[in-house]
Amino acid sequence: MQNEKVVENKGFEFSLRMVELYQKLSKKKHFAIALQILGRGTSIGVKIMEAQVAQNERKFKEKIELSIREAIETKYWLKLINDSGLIKYEHESYNEDVDELIGMLRNLEF
Repeated sequence: MQNEKVVENKGFEFSLRMVELYQKLSKKKHFAIALQILGRGTSIGVKIMEAQVAQNERKFKEKIELSIREAIETKYWLKLINDSGLIKYEHESYNEDVDELIGMLRNLEF
């Protein structure tokens, strides 16, 4: 349970960073990509929190697997934002955070 709380906190912190990135993209009028990164990036934390109240082990595992998929999709959007040069942001820092989250999620015991 302790490890799950650490992952939950990390997911929430990452969501806050996604809101920040969303705001930067929106200021430059990149609304479509801003909505994608906000939706995918914050859903990681939502799924982690949903896993905490899962009714059984199978549902817990499903939510964690969904979190991993959302994190992988977020990596795609981060790469697209970076490689397209839409805005200047700390790509490596965001990428490291999402990689850390993926690793933490994969290491949770089912």
